[in-house]
Amino acid sequence: MLSLLAAFLLVSTPLLQCATALQGLPLPRYGGWRMLQQTIYAPRPHASGGYDQKDDGSNNPYADIIEANFTQPLDHLGNSNNITFPQRYYYTLRHYKKPSERKKGEPCPVYIFDNGELSAWQRLNILDHGIIDILAQQTGGIGIVLENRFFGTSHPPRSALGPGKTWTTDQFEFVRYQQSLADSVAFFEHLNITGVEEDLTAQTGSAAIILYGGSYAGARVAHLRKLFPQLVYGAISSSGVVASVRNNYGYYHQIARGNNATAIQGLQAAIRAMDKIVAPEPSRGSKQTNIDQKKFAKLLELFNLKGIKNPLSLAFLATSALGWHQGNSWYEPHAPQFEQYLLDLAVTNETRVAPLRKQREQLGLTPEEVPEELLRLAGICRARSIDSCVSRPNSSAVKCFEIDHKPVPPPEELDDGWVWFYMACMEFGQFQTASPTANGSLTPSGPQVVSALLDEATASGYCKTNYAVGPSGRFPMAEKANNTWFNSHGNFSIDMPRLALVNGQFDPWREVSAHSELYANGGTRPNTLERPTILIPDGIHHDDEYGVVPGTNVTKPWRVQHVQDQLIAAVKSWLADWEKEKARERDADAEHQRREMRRHHHHERRGRQSLFAAPSH
Repeated sequence: MLSLLAAFLLVSTPLLQCATALQGLPLPRYGGWRMLQQTIYAPRPHASGGYDQKDDGSNNPYADIIEANFTQPLDHLGNSNNITFPQRYYYTLRHYKKPSERKKGEPCPVYIFDNGELSAWQRLNILDHGIIDILAQQTGGIGIVLENRFFGTSHPPRSALGPGKTWTTDQFEFVRYQQSLADSVAFFEHLNITGVEEDLTAQTGSAAIILYGGSYAGARVAHLRKLFPQLVYGAISSSGVVASVRNNYGYYHQIARGNNATAIQGLQAAIRAMDKIVAPEPSRGSKQTNIDQKKFAKLLELFNLKGIKNPLSLAFLATSALGWHQGNSWYEPHAPQFEQYLLDLAVTNETRVAPLRKQREQLGLTPEEVPEELLRLAGICRARSIDSCVSRPNSSAVKCFEIDHKPVPPPEELDDGWVWFYMACMEFGQFQTASPTANGSLTPSGPQVVSALLDEATASGYCKTNYAVGPSGRFPMAEKANNTWFNSHGNFSIDMPRLALVNGQFDPWREVSAHSELYANGGTRPNTLERPTILIPDGIHHDDEYGVVPGTNVTKPWRVQHVQDQLIAAVKSWLADWEKEKARERDADAEHQRREMRRHHHHERRGRQSLFAAPSH
């Protein structure tokens, strides 16, 4: 899932323009969601090629991974139209064992990787050398990556969705979680792979469908296993956000716990000092009424942000680098820029900080008001982005970094981020916010690594700003995300046989998963083959999905290999029970048929008796 960093840049075009210009990157078409991967500190390409490579079907480097499409109706639930669209998927048969190569009664494992909020093309690495390839190789199965509606190429043409050229809320009438789950169900029920002669359709065929998904997709596969157990034989939810909260301040808790303690302590001290100026009433969040404008102006000068009016511009800029944490993983080298950012927070760089001490004195600010930690943070921000942007010809701090809250025009070319943030606004929430403010009492709080200005109103501000009601006026943006249905399937307590729940110890999304420390006691369930429940030591975001890229010198950590070994063992155990489970299903179906026959016979008998009954007077 994408972070507040991405969402916030949707309403900050100047900040985005400066950031991309500094990196020599093309400006995204509609706003800043890509900045999750391309922060102001440096670009970080996606593991399978990067968000800015064109998804036109020509970038598949794997000869034995085949692209295909399955026709889906746009409306599963109301039959309100006859519009269809091609749902894209990729598959490989490189490890597939034909029926003649399997033992009698042995199923064909079909591993379907739910692609969540990204293009399926961006996850071909999972199919080629990641967990899907690993499981298929171990069990002789088929690997599939399935794209979700309105992501990648899986959507109708714009011309089929009414007049106009842009994608507004009018065109998103059927961008709904339930419709998307219905797509998956239809795919399972009609599964047909070119090159496979046996019947793979769920429930009636020989396929044991096992789903795998991470983050948002981790929630999807858990829900599909829960809601459609007759179709989905098993599921592995990796970093699954199985519960939705509107104020997800726990996102920053794991960032604080999972990084250099000295650096995080320094960052917290800097943020606290900054908030005494820009958020003197922290419990009011972004609705501050008592900011000392003179001190605020002096602080802006210290950051070389003279002329900025909105305190949010400074608050966001000061901690935008935290978005790097979610992207750090064992399978790609840690971003050296993020490591340097942490080091600079922990240790004073005299070359940067000495001039700022002198400027602090000239501005009439005291060390109590602007401590050493805040000077370090100012030095980092200036060196990394501010000074370079402001010093460009015809530039200024306002042009570079002021958050203007102007709406971003709807795009003519559909983009995954535009779709995802709409879904978050409508149904999921999960807005990353500052922790509740500690006030010296027993009020729960947590690490404060972002400004108190970053409250729900701030984090969700892009919803109504960017997704204004479309020309028809029929589909306005929700006042608040309606997450009731999403949370009605067990949320933190979701549980099913053959449902694995895996998470990373320092995953920023952990607090909305089954391993939540805030809401689920950190994950207190036993870890069994039938119900694997695994917390990866030092893990971050769905670390278990990845494998070693062929030809590289990256070594898979023992902790990841151990988790994957446990999942292999669990899946083999599930498959060993296939015949027994199918026999149980057949017995249950037979019993159901017997009950139906008895009920039918009973009604028939009563009907015959009524024919000869004396008439009532």
